[in-house]
Amino acid sequence: MRTLGAALATVLLGLASVASCAQGEPVPQGLVTRLEPGLLEAAASWDWQTAPSSLRWEEDGRLGIECRSSQGPYTFVKQVWVDFSRPAAPAVYVREWSAEGATRWYFTDIHGSARVSSGGRGLGRVNGPGLALDYELVGDHSGSPNPASGRFLLTNKQLLRE
Repeated sequence: MRTLGAALATVLLGLASVASCAQGEPVPQGLVTRLEPGLLEAAASWDWQTAPSSLRWEEDGRLGIECRSSQGPYTFVKQVWVDFSRPAAPAVYVREWSAEGATRWYFTDIHGSARVSSGGRGLGRVNGPGLALDYELVGDHSGSPNPASGRFLLTNKQLLRE
């Protein structure tokens, strides 16, 4: 009986997410996240990284990262939230889209993984650590599966809470 209830809940959640996409922006979707303390040191040798347009600490303790870039008439947006409230490992949530004028194409049905260098201890404090975050995903974008990724190497100064 529990299996049937779980399956029904999954179907209802899926229908709710489709409805939310039709009515507005889809909710950020979670990635399978691994805490990897050595990632901060390894990130020093990354050959590329994503430059954040903005960083903000939410009232609930999540770190919000947004990246915007443009190419011709198109704008590309990545929004990433790192939730440090979980006891075992942080959780990473992503929402991505592209736009031309007022028309937006969202990544939906996102599946992927993320690696984070810190569980959150000391982040945002004076003399606290930096943060490395690396993610890869595949999402449905305009009817076909497309890969996307992001790499952030954030310094203590960028992470300071005001």
